Amino acid sequence: MANWTERSIDRYYVQPPIHSYSLASWLSCFGSSPESILLFQCCCYIIFCVFTALILRKYGFSKVAILCIPVVYTTSMSIVGLRQDALAMAYLAIGLWFLTLNRGWKYFFGFCFLGVAWLSAPISIAYIIPFTLGIIWVNYSQEKEKQFIKYFRKVIISWFAAFISVFSLFLWTINFEFFHFWDDFTWHASLRVVPPEKILPLWFFILSHGYNEIIYGSIYLLYLTCLFMLLFKLRKIPTHLKYFFLLTSVGLVLNLFLYPSSLRYYVNFFVALISVITVVEIPLQKLNKSLLAFLTIVVFCVYQIPAIVSLLAADIFPTHQDYTEIKSYVSKHPNQTYLIDNVAARFVFDYNLPKNAIAWHFSQNTAIFYPHSLEQKDPNTVWIIAAAKGAVTQGLPDYPKAELWGRKFNSIPQKPYEIIMIK
Repeated sequence: MANWTERSIDRYYVQPPIHSYSLASWLSCFGSSPESILLFQCCCYIIFCVFTALILRKYGFSKVAILCIPVVYTTSMSIVGLRQDALAMAYLAIGLWFLTLNRGWKYFFGFCFLGVAWLSAPISIAYIIPFTLGIIWVNYSQEKEKQFIKYFRKVIISWFAAFISVFSLFLWTINFEFFHFWDDFTWHASLRVVPPEKILPLWFFILSHGYNEIIYGSIYLLYLTCLFMLLFKLRKIPTHLKYFFLLTSVGLVLNLFLYPSSLRYYVNFFVALISVITVVEIPLQKLNKSLLAFLTIVVFCVYQIPAIVSLLAADIFPTHQDYTEIKSYVSKHPNQTYLIDNVAARFVFDYNLPKNAIAWHFSQNTAIFYPHSLEQKDPNTVWIIAAAKGAVTQGLPDYPKAELWGRKFNSIPQKPYEIIMIK
């Protein structure tokens, strides 16, 4: 990482290290291997599904709605790979479950888990805020003796104790170098956070890429359909469904405002989850219910098309491409500036990047985090990138597309790990 930025020479503070310590603890117990790491991810998935099921069951959701959780989760969030998001979601579910128990010391543990969820993946704050406030309000409304000051004093004391505990743990993980962390973290965030005026352009760009206007658009259309049905039958909608839809929607808005680039991660997952659960829970006539359920199944299948095509038609394993020419050029031109994407960084350089390397995703002065046209290439810069970047960058050489049953998919590369060098 020190080859990427001097800030990483003696520390790596662009992300809170909670995930690193959690994974390290796991590996110390179960060994360091690909199987162990994948099992860690699976356990995070299972924990999220189990505790989310417990929460929904407590508030009166049906068994069918609960069974939909692992299906939606594994087919939506699994694309994050080995990132920290799975762990953050597990901590999030555990923390919210503790809050539903409505006891002082359980509030403390709930806030602790929510704190480490936030430190595992900062974007989770978008969902922590509305769900936490919603659960606390529901708990208060169910109190037999509603003493506002006494109740919220209990909540505030628990929150403050959890804050001190989690913040102390956090300081320990960064060797108490808070100001170093803050400088690094805010610098890294400035490269990734989108200015408010660029949120809509980025959103429309993602939707216009490949078939996303159909694939993503279908789940957004389903969400809007559910919203319309809820508003149309507002008086007949169960209270628990109203709360769930409202709180999740608030989280989606906060997510888009804070970090719209997580569109295909958190946003699409929660949109799919809220839509599926609404379809299951909403009281409708049998025919209308059947039609809405059929629409949901169609949308779900459409959303899985890229994964199915990639699995069947693309070479999803790294090719044995000869990188000798690329490495030779780099070694002979050490003072050249190189723009390198994540694929080339992994398979060509094994993350030991050249001295003057620039990470593709952190290029500046664009609305979408990476060059969207070859015209943006600096004459003094060499691009070493996956050929598949031609799907989102105009002017790049054509690349082989995935083909299945005589149909060519222009947005899905046949060899996603093929590397090209543009001088």
